[in-house]
Amino acid sequence: MRPHLEEARRKGANVAIIGNGLPAMAKAFARRMELGADTLLLTDPRRESYRLAGFRRGLWATLGPRALLKLLPALRRFGARRIQGDRPRPLDVVAALG
Repeated sequence: MRPHLEEARRKGANVAIIGNGLPAMAKAFARRMELGADTLLLTDPRRESYRLAGFRRGLWATLGPRALLKLLPALRRFGARRIQGDRPRPLDVVAALG
């Protein structure tokens, strides 16, 4: 993740990572991803930001037709990995320009 953050910053983006876990989980995530003190890492256990962004939870949101069409090429590129943390769901990314 860190190389992508650095690239985004070089291109002028201000990056914030918002997780829906507890603060202790965010600290573990930061250590695992080797994020520096310059990375804004927030927690939102009530998932207010998740709802405001229009993300959906559930099996159909994760395994709907579009997700299934993209699954095989993604597995070929990246391989299957063990999931950690919250249940699987579509990649949650919000880009705010301003």
